[in-house]
Amino acid sequence: MYDSARTALRELEDDQVFERVALHVLRARFPELRISSATGDLGRDAFGRPLFGKDDSVVLWVSLQEKWTSKLKSELVKNRRHDRRAKAIYVTNRSTTEKVKERWRKTASDDYGVALEIVTLAELATELDSDGLRWVAELELGVRPRAPYRLSTWAQYVEVLAGSVPGMTAPVVGREAELLALGTALAEEGPLSRVVVVEGPGGAGKTRLAIEAARVVSAVLVAPTGVALEAGAFAEVPIDDSLIVLIDDADRARDLSGLAALLHDVRFQRVRFVLTVRPGRRLGVLQHWGVERWAGPVVELRPLERSAIDALVTGRGIGGAAFRQSAIDLAQGNPLIAHMACEVGLAENRFDWPRAADLLRAMAERRLPADDFGQQHRAAAVALALLGPVAGGEDLAALAGAISALPPEPYRLSVLLDDLADAGLADAAPYSVRPALLAPVLVADALDPRSRVRLDAGRALDVLLNRAGLGAGRPDAVPVDEHLVFSGAGLGSQLNTLAQAAHDRPDAGAGARLASAVRGLLSGEADLEAWAVVVGLAGEVAVAAPGILAELHGLLVQRWPLAPSPQLWGEGDPAAHYRYGLQRLGERFAELAQRVSLDTVPSPVRVMLDVAWLMEPALPAEGSNRRDGILQGIQRWCSAPAHTLPGGFDALLERRGTVLRIIAQWVRDRGAYPPHGLDPEDAAVRGPLSLIRVLLAAMQPLLHLTVESTSGSPESASTITLHAAILPDQPQTLELLREALALLVPLLDEPVLRSGEGLTVLHTLVSLPGSLRREGARPLLSGTVMPTYAEAILDTAATEFTAQIAARWDSLPLPVRRSTAQAVLGPGSRPTTLSAAAAAGDEVAVAALADTALTRLAVLQPLHDQTPWREAQEAQHLAAQQLGGEVDLIEALELLDETAPNVTGVAVSALPAFAQAVGVSTDDPRTALERIARAPLAGEGALLAGLAQRHPDVVWPWLEERVSDPRLAAAALTCADEHPNRELRLLPLLLESAAEGSAAGDEVASRLAWILNWHLVPCKQPLAQRMKVLASLASQCPPAALPNTLQVIGFLLQEAGKDSVPVESEVAGLFAEALRRRLGHADQIPHTVHFDEETASGAVAIASSLPEQFAAVLVEQLLAVGGGYELPGAWARSLARLTPPVREQLVSAYLGQLDRARSEAEVSERIELAAARLLSALGRGTEQWAGRVRQWASGSPAQRQQAAAAIQHAWQTPLWAETVSSLLATDIDVASRDAILAGIVLPGLDTDLPDDPESRRTALAPLVTDANAAVRAFASDALRRLDAIEDEDARQEADFKRGYRR
Repeated sequence: MYDSARTALRELEDDQVFERVALHVLRARFPELRISSATGDLGRDAFGRPLFGKDDSVVLWVSLQEKWTSKLKSELVKNRRHDRRAKAIYVTNRSTTEKVKERWRKTASDDYGVALEIVTLAELATELDSDGLRWVAELELGVRPRAPYRLSTWAQYVEVLAGSVPGMTAPVVGREAELLALGTALAEEGPLSRVVVVEGPGGAGKTRLAIEAARVVSAVLVAPTGVALEAGAFAEVPIDDSLIVLIDDADRARDLSGLAALLHDVRFQRVRFVLTVRPGRRLGVLQHWGVERWAGPVVELRPLERSAIDALVTGRGIGGAAFRQSAIDLAQGNPLIAHMACEVGLAENRFDWPRAADLLRAMAERRLPADDFGQQHRAAAVALALLGPVAGGEDLAALAGAISALPPEPYRLSVLLDDLADAGLADAAPYSVRPALLAPVLVADALDPRSRVRLDAGRALDVLLNRAGLGAGRPDAVPVDEHLVFSGAGLGSQLNTLAQAAHDRPDAGAGARLASAVRGLLSGEADLEAWAVVVGLAGEVAVAAPGILAELHGLLVQRWPLAPSPQLWGEGDPAAHYRYGLQRLGERFAELAQRVSLDTVPSPVRVMLDVAWLMEPALPAEGSNRRDGILQGIQRWCSAPAHTLPGGFDALLERRGTVLRIIAQWVRDRGAYPPHGLDPEDAAVRGPLSLIRVLLAAMQPLLHLTVESTSGSPESASTITLHAAILPDQPQTLELLREALALLVPLLDEPVLRSGEGLTVLHTLVSLPGSLRREGARPLLSGTVMPTYAEAILDTAATEFTAQIAARWDSLPLPVRRSTAQAVLGPGSRPTTLSAAAAAGDEVAVAALADTALTRLAVLQPLHDQTPWREAQEAQHLAAQQLGGEVDLIEALELLDETAPNVTGVAVSALPAFAQAVGVSTDDPRTALERIARAPLAGEGALLAGLAQRHPDVVWPWLEERVSDPRLAAAALTCADEHPNRELRLLPLLLESAAEGSAAGDEVASRLAWILNWHLVPCKQPLAQRMKVLASLASQCPPAALPNTLQVIGFLLQEAGKDSVPVESEVAGLFAEALRRRLGHADQIPHTVHFDEETASGAVAIASSLPEQFAAVLVEQLLAVGGGYELPGAWARSLARLTPPVREQLVSAYLGQLDRARSEAEVSERIELAAARLLSALGRGTEQWAGRVRQWASGSPAQRQQAAAAIQHAWQTPLWAETVSSLLATDIDVASRDAILAGIVLPGLDTDLPDDPESRRTALAPLVTDANAAVRAFASDALRRLDAIEDEDARQEADFKRGYRR
């Protein structure tokens, strides 16, 4: 190796090498030069000739001879012999003087007629040492390569990157705020902000933004990615000059030790740095290289708005909405990906990709390194696509045996991951494929056996299961079900990537392995929760293994009923917990069914119907929305995405017809026999009513003509576009609606719907005509008006179904006939009275007007019409009273039996008026009393009131004997409102019944207590008497009734305070005892005390009215649990709203109780700390609290800990900053410091303190300028954490508004 080009040239002996070197040097001036043929001596080593020309324009002679003049003369002689007159250049590796060169130029011109130029050693060496030709010296002459320049100009760097980074020279879009912030930061030449950081994910535009902002402010030099910058690297930086040095990807630099040296050197005090780093690496870089003291503002790059990505795409001349939307979805706010998509589209001159996968594949090919040795980058990309987010190369190493070309070394894999991030194919830290849609494309390519990188699906699947703790290597002692709940979510996305890839390839073998793996996770003892997880995983792989739906359906039927899952959160309603598990499993099956084709066997519609049918007996009779969730797929199959309309109407109508026929066949099959494999005893549980409920829920989407959907736009995702379409004006539209209703007509004759729970279903059926007409009259979401033809179709179908109902009029129960008549009225231009409807030819209206029983029922429960409410109420009230006095008792009871118990509208007044009038006019009350005793009756309380008014000596004893029945007890108390003397007899009897039931653990006792509690609030007995009854009830009621009882205690104590009624000491003690019982029986009460607002309202009322008793309860609890007690959150929130005087009294009582406790026994340090926290919860901001905190803050170390505990959440008080400064200045323990920090930084769940960071910053302001360094450091730490919380909140809010997928 030679140290210089001069030395290498002087010692050169190869003529051909010298010819090539000379050619490289001279081609800058004579680009047409080329080396002559090696055959024959033509008197030239190289020549230049114009295109299609015959004569040379220049000839080149080279010489390595020591006596170079002899060679020159011989060349001139040969040149004349060939009669050439072209310019000649003679190149020698020897030195000479300018005088000698001039003499030979004159000789050549005068004697040979040639214009001669001589290039000697010095000129050659100078040219070969230049940046442009240095490579020639190194390659041809063996000159030792010199160290590359560490720094380049920004223009050079952009030019280099433009060849590999799409959009590097395009205008910066959507970064106006960041450009302004960075430009402002760089314009300030302050000593404390000489290092500015630009932070953002790969492809966000950090480098481009930094260059654009910096070059406006000052001269800019750039240190490219990976360049080591030790102290000597900055020799190129000028002294005493304003300069900005951009260090690109500083988090990947091997050595940045020169930064601190340069920043310390006063000669470079005008040099500033901009560092670009990946998210989460800023502090590590600054601290590792010792430059954090110079760190200034941080400019964070978040995902671009949709409108900015759209502007970026259209700015490149692409206007197609479909491509723009596709680019936005792919980019997810990342400009590099958007530029990549445009680059591919422009390069291939197409913007109508039939499949997103093709566009993604083309993007990946362009971004993967062209010199990918051994395909390692592609292999790493496949591994990352399969695993999802990973921390580093260690995670990918597990797949080394499953993916060809994937190196096993974690370090090498980490380098590959960073390379993928640089190429815009991955996010960094944690790493994940970007865009996410690219992942299955990469894996699908790897499933191709001809691929350069191949994936072994079986081995990869084993790796995924083992990583989730669900593989064969799992210890036998650990059940699979325990891992499913926690591992299912992460595993699901990985399986989905592999399944999509297997589907796209296609690879049936991989699909079969996926189905087998998921099915194998279902143990024989799997409970509801495990089933839900497995079915959810099946939904992830169904795209490649649609048969898994049938397999799981068969297993579900065979194993039904499933075992309930454990209740993780303590006691609760087991039935409600089981229903929740069923609903969740049903929804997972619905999601699975929607991911397979409609023509799959068995049909996914049948599977969903079967699942809903299996679960039906366990679901509540009311609330069909639970069934709707299980059957949600039918809604989606019967609708169509907006962008497929109107061209997709024919397909949509055909699909709706297919769904309808499947439902019809399923109804016939299940009416005849249960699913194969179902236990016969379990099948017998489901009667016709279960089948009808499932059918009605499934039919809902087919009874509508509207198809509505929402979407964003290329410009904005938060601006929702509403799309509405109506099925077309075709005969098939009406025929499908008729077929759907025809499937429901036979239900009108079902005996099971004539009584009990079936009546609710029958009410729904007869209301269908009204529902159809309301759809025709309602405005659509997008403001589209329902077309006339659609209204006509709906009205025709409603009229035909109405005729079917009218034909069965006499067989319908009276309440159902009322619902039928109501469905006739309105909406829109429809008649609003039965008379008008009958005149228009409505068959139901005609039958209703002739129905005497319905006419009478309509007095109790009037039909809703357009009459003003007050006017209608007065008229119906009088009519109901009159009717009640006219009908006999038997007919009146029949009317009440036919009346729904939960009436609304005008009936709220009319029904009790009728019932009371019936009671007053009844001669013999025994028949009525027998009926009331048998079962609930509409208006029974008013009927009893009327009977008691007419027959008090019979009714009151009858009621007193039956107060143990909650329903009759409530009725009795309603009657007693106007009879105080009777009420005095009822209250003790009811109290006795509640106490007896409580002792027996009877649920009825809780209902009795609830009834008595709420009666005592409006009760007209003296308040002192009511409080005595309530106190007695509080001491005897079941634990489950305590929250409600304490709430009523609160109401009565508030009333006592308002009316200045003293609370007797015995009553006060019993009220306090109720609090003790509530805290002592927490395990028997469904709601945790921390969120029990009923108990909280009573507790606060006791604290306000009876502070001594309340404080005693708290101190007892504190001592009983050894300091582990904390004030329930609901109590703390309510206590904070008490007035200052009340809280002063409460604090005084609490401190007194504590002092008494200390005098009786030694109190541990742990209890003292808990007592300090409790003091703050009770009296934060009061004078006594402030005095005690100051006393502790200046006391012993243990007392300072108490002060820290008391001040933790008190940052809104003036005392907080004073106390924190005092504590930190005295070297408080770490735990106390951390507690104070958490109090100021984290929002409190059990306080009413504001969550906004600004008020917390205000509280920290005095500490920022504190004289003590520890105090200032604490304030800085807190402010930094507040900034991080606020930034994260802003990031989440911005991402939500942008509408990007996550």
